[in-house]
Amino acid sequence: YAELGQTWSEPKVRRVRAYANPVLIFGAGYDAAVEDQDPVPTGVRNSMGRGVFVVDALSGAVVWQAGPVAPTIADAGATFLLVSGMTYAITSDVAVIDRNADGYADRIYVGDTGGTLWRIDIAATKLADWTVNALASVGYAQYGTTASRRKFLFAPDVAYGSDASGAYDAVLIGAGDREHPFNGSGDAAHPLANAVVNRYYMFKDRGTGN
Repeated sequence: YAELGQTWSEPKVRRVRAYANPVLIFGAGYDAAVEDQDPVPTGVRNSMGRGVFVVDALSGAVVWQAGPVAPTIADAGATFLLVSGMTYAITSDVAVIDRNADGYADRIYVGDTGGTLWRIDIAATKLADWTVNALASVGYAQYGTTASRRKFLFAPDVAYGSDASGAYDAVLIGAGDREHPFNGSGDAAHPLANAVVNRYYMFKDRGTGN
């Protein structure tokens, strides 16, 4: 648990095909030393909270973990997936979906404090076959400008839809910084120069298969 920051991400209890016991799924947490600052000074980077944990709900042992730095001490049998792009804290709750309604989780969606939305596929029957991909990047991690310091601090919602191009999963998520809600409001303490252009997004994920 060395990567674990402040535990803002509520664990979700689910069943997965790759593990016998029920598991808890949650983001690695809030990195107060970095995220409490706004704007974050140049060169300051997150050192915790980067990634996602899947934990045995009965024993507390880490079953699977994704992030940019492998743990120096890992639970026996735990699977770690190196994801070099997961350099920002994952503070929010995760959205876990069972796409085919068979009682087993198929996919996780979660955003980070750099404005990246992650898709984690967990339908495989082996932990080593789980995958992580960036579905979208709309914040500082992508653009690096003052106005693009968008953070995802709440879980997305997922709805199933279709259009002329076929079926898709609509992933809906809003950007915003709950720790600095008055940023850019225009008073002396919150100058307009620090304003962030936050938005509400819908991303169409057409990879709807398990």
